[in-house]
Amino acid sequence: MRDSDILSKLKYNRLIPVLICIATVVGTLVLWQLLSARVHEEVEHMVSLKTASVKDDILDNVEFRINALVRMAKRFELKKQPDRREWEADAGLYYEHDRNYRAIAWIDPSFTARWVVPAGADLTELNLIVTPKSPARETLVGAKGSRRVHLSGMLRLPDGKTGFIAAVPLFSGFGDGFNGFIAASFESQGFFHNILAAQREANDYSIEIYREGKLAYSSDTGASLRPFSHEADLELYGAVWLIKVWPGTEYLRRVDSSLPEAVLATGLLTSVILSLAIYFAQVSIIKERDLAAANFKLKGEMAERESAERKGARLTRLYSVLSMVNEAIVRIRGPQELYERVCRIAVEEGEFVMTWAGLLDPGETEIRPVAHAGREEGYLETARITVADTPRGRGPTGSAIREGRYFVCNDFASDERVGPWRDDALLRGYRSSASFPLLVRGRVAGALTLYSGEPDFFDSEQIQLLTALSADLSFAMESIDADIQRRRAEEELKEYREQLEEAVEARTRELKDLNEKLSFEVTVRRGAEGAIAQMNSLLEKRADELEAVNKELEAFTYSASHDLQEPLRVVSGYVQLLEKRYRGKLDKDAEEFISFAVDGVRRMQRLINDLLSYSRIGKIKEFGIVDCEDVLKGALADLKALIDETGATVTHSPLPVLAADYSQMVHLFMNLMGNSIKYRSSAPPLIRISAERKGAEWLFAFRDNGIGIDPRYFGRIFEIFQRLHGKGAHSGSGIGLSICKKVVENHGGRIWVESQPNEGATFYFTIPMKEEDHEGE
Repeated sequence: MRDSDILSKLKYNRLIPVLICIATVVGTLVLWQLLSARVHEEVEHMVSLKTASVKDDILDNVEFRINALVRMAKRFELKKQPDRREWEADAGLYYEHDRNYRAIAWIDPSFTARWVVPAGADLTELNLIVTPKSPARETLVGAKGSRRVHLSGMLRLPDGKTGFIAAVPLFSGFGDGFNGFIAASFESQGFFHNILAAQREANDYSIEIYREGKLAYSSDTGASLRPFSHEADLELYGAVWLIKVWPGTEYLRRVDSSLPEAVLATGLLTSVILSLAIYFAQVSIIKERDLAAANFKLKGEMAERESAERKGARLTRLYSVLSMVNEAIVRIRGPQELYERVCRIAVEEGEFVMTWAGLLDPGETEIRPVAHAGREEGYLETARITVADTPRGRGPTGSAIREGRYFVCNDFASDERVGPWRDDALLRGYRSSASFPLLVRGRVAGALTLYSGEPDFFDSEQIQLLTALSADLSFAMESIDADIQRRRAEEELKEYREQLEEAVEARTRELKDLNEKLSFEVTVRRGAEGAIAQMNSLLEKRADELEAVNKELEAFTYSASHDLQEPLRVVSGYVQLLEKRYRGKLDKDAEEFISFAVDGVRRMQRLINDLLSYSRIGKIKEFGIVDCEDVLKGALADLKALIDETGATVTHSPLPVLAADYSQMVHLFMNLMGNSIKYRSSAPPLIRISAERKGAEWLFAFRDNGIGIDPRYFGRIFEIFQRLHGKGAHSGSGIGLSICKKVVENHGGRIWVESQPNEGATFYFTIPMKEEDHEGE
């Protein structure tokens, strides 16, 4: 029935308004009671949920910072007390990242604070806190005795504020091995104020935290009434904290209903009661809508709570992974075993679908998997991941190694960077992944990659923990590498020591034998010194005699050659006179005899001239700087007529400047070129001259296209008066190449020939380099 129909009926029945009024009042009172009870139940439930949420936030945040101190203590224990600057740099990173620490310090075994971060912190403040009569001293003693982390009770800090400290005992090796504590101080009001900031955003609740009856934190210091207050105990590292949560007045005002006042007003006037009943019915409907909205909000908060619980579970698993990895780092000293153990821990404890570790070998671009765990199923065999900037190098693993920082893929189904592996990854249940670089001695040596079965799995907190895990693993890899190098050095040193001892023993034996031999040789040498002195005297006398004989022989050769020239010229003149005067008057035999005589005289003159030239090629007393280009020009000038007559062509590569005798070098070049022209083939002579540096000497080559030389005669051609052809075939005295050999030997070099008949010949000779050569260059 419509509302207008009801109102029209009310006009005709006056009892109906009364009945409606009574029914409305009764119904309103009943409804008011039900709504009030329901609101109270909802408020109590919300306060209970809020208390649990606050408790979890405190637990997560305190454990997060305690775990950071534990990791810092593990690195301290591994290094058996690191360098102070290294420790301050490590602690400084944690302090800069999280300013909730008031200070972080190393307290030595005598319970005295020695090192502190930040740099401006006062050690006196910490030492005042841990005085023998302070409750903080009991906390340190308890941590040492139990070898566990301890939290102190509430302490009065030097600046008048209240706070507490957390102490992590340091032990290394076997036995006591006590190295003090890694301790952090916290100012309680500021610490809880920061970690509970999200809980206070709506300003709907007030929170107080107590430790041993002492107030550690209050979000509403002026509160007097605390309706619906809820309490919960939180036990952390041997300390029990009491948490109190109650709703604020604004929140109660929003959920409180004004329905009772409206119901009371219904008895004043009947007409007003009906209007007010209708009005309040509307108000009731609105309240129900608000309540539905509140329920919807509550469901959303519950969903957020479930998400936070899942997130907390993930973080708890990651803390467990980090702790177990650190234990493995301390226990395992083999790199391969450590990689495999870390991968298994990540899959078994962290519940990742698959985890693998890969290394990048020096000089390579493809990443080599070294260990994996979980649902791999041949994925890595076909992945072929590289660090090059190609499609197979732009995924998380390749990018992490190439750029030296972590990379995350939030969803394999939509991320374009994982295109080459998308189908295989989705088939194995991989939905997201993160890769973290592993650094050894400042170089990215590889990466640790983890795969989750959920998209958007990796948030900032998990990335922070996994970054710490990769840093710890990098530190372990660097430590293991240092141990391996140290052991290798020790083995090499041991081997070297053994070899040195053997060498010393062998050398001792050799010296002993040598001493015995030397004793014998000294005896023999003393007897021989007299004979040697006498022999040296005889040799010096003999050398002087030989030098005089050589000078006389050179003088005789020159004189004989010169004296022989005069009668030869006379004979030659008369024979040529006979030839001119009686030409055509004598018979053919007489003319032939005269021709033979003239030819014999000419050959005898040539032989005497060559012999004279050979005798003049003596020892070189002093070398000068000679440019071989000038030597070649001089030799070509002397041979110009012969070259023009035969049509010979001479080419050459750049020739050096060296220390030599200029006139002898001209003889050498001229005789070698003359020899090539003399023994030419039917083609015009072609001579190619080259020189190149070979170590400490210059190598010269004279190549021609002549008739060549049979290898059987290579040894004879440089002997004096040795000829391979009859005098009718080629003219010559057989001295030219002997002169070449003598010139080369005077310069300390060698000369030889390479040839085959009818294939031309190549004459090689060397000139050793001297200090003057470098000056000439």
